[in-house]
Amino acid sequence: MSGLLSQRHSVIGSQIAKLELPPYESPKYALTVDAQRKLDALHKGRFDSVKKYYEDALENLAVAANGLGDALVRREREAADNKRKRDNDEGETGDEDGFERFRSEVDGRTRKMEMMTRKLIDRRETLEYMEEGIKGLKTQASQSSQSSQSSQAASQRRQAASQARSRRGGRRRGGNESEDDDSDPDPTLPGTVPPTAADEAAADDDDEEEVPIPSLHKTYHAQLESKTATYKAYPAATRYAEQNSYIQFRKAVHDGLRKDADMPHARTWFTPDGKPANLTSTDLLAQAAAAGDEDSELILSRAKMSLKCPITLLPFERPVTSTVCRHSFESEAVLDMIRRSVGPPRGEAAHPGGAPARWLKGQVRWILCPVSGCHEQLREGDLREDRFLREKVKRMLREDGEEGSESRDEGEQDGSEGGHGDGFESIDEEGEDE
Repeated sequence: MSGLLSQRHSVIGSQIAKLELPPYESPKYALTVDAQRKLDALHKGRFDSVKKYYEDALENLAVAANGLGDALVRREREAADNKRKRDNDEGETGDEDGFERFRSEVDGRTRKMEMMTRKLIDRRETLEYMEEGIKGLKTQASQSSQSSQSSQAASQRRQAASQARSRRGGRRRGGNESEDDDSDPDPTLPGTVPPTAADEAAADDDDEEEVPIPSLHKTYHAQLESKTATYKAYPAATRYAEQNSYIQFRKAVHDGLRKDADMPHARTWFTPDGKPANLTSTDLLAQAAAAGDEDSELILSRAKMSLKCPITLLPFERPVTSTVCRHSFESEAVLDMIRRSVGPPRGEAAHPGGAPARWLKGQVRWILCPVSGCHEQLREGDLREDRFLREKVKRMLREDGEEGSESRDEGEQDGSEGGHGDGFESIDEEGEDE
């Protein structure tokens, strides 16, 4: 039975694939007011879910790429530690071949994720063009409808004038024809008023002034193809290196591999022919070798960043990052500050001692950024959940705990106190030295 169903579905699918739509016919009438209203509602909310999907996918790619680089660095560190502890002969390579295979796999996956990131950015850009195009159709449909109505009104006026002339001609013939007879007068009969040149021109215009209704379908696709072609004509560096999503991906890859090294400049991310460069661990090693760096290993120190919220002074659990100043905070802490704020609306000077409560009615609350030296104003809408930072903090805490444990063991053997306890102080001290 399942085989028969499968064959039936296959036949139906092939039949659907062979169906051809009839040739497109241009519209003969403008859209009604109700149709225009439906067209205007077409884009509202329809694109939001797709945009959210793209944003989530781009964020997931960045998080995964960072995790791959982090895993490669840990694997290399473990291989180096094992090599140092082994008592092998100089000619014995240990598991170096296995590590190189792992490096090759990580590099390959990183390249694929970079390509997927660029494709998602392209599709997101096309989605923006689609939304803009549909919004523009509403204006065009309204203008087309007004033009059509004006044309119809003019045609009706000309038709009424023609009928009036016919009736006048009938009366002058001495009542031989009914007053209500709308037939065209015979210009050869006595008493008939022949049409003037202006009347004939108006009649010709009546026949020729059929204003064609523009095709919204053709207009939409023509604009979409034009914008897409213009976008694709830009070099890769222009299309991607200025996109926040691509910058975030590059930063994620770099932070996973070279935590405390300077990130390559955006102008070095692509070759002249548009191919990605300075991306994988192999690329970075080649770059280090070309620069004359004797130590071409990837083993690097921890990122010099604070793992603690500047408000709570506790490790991040649910960090959010400001889109205004890029500072990060614990979600509940900064949201609580914003919701309890009594500052004036943006653009108005604060009064000493705080603003009157009446200023808050109907206004969006905000606070000054809690980070010392930053004067940006933060609203709740300026904050975004930072999954990338959350995952990064988890890994750094785990690594710091492992290294702290080793340091304590070595310190006890040497008779020292050994380590920092919870492991947070060492990272914060490094961060403050910057």
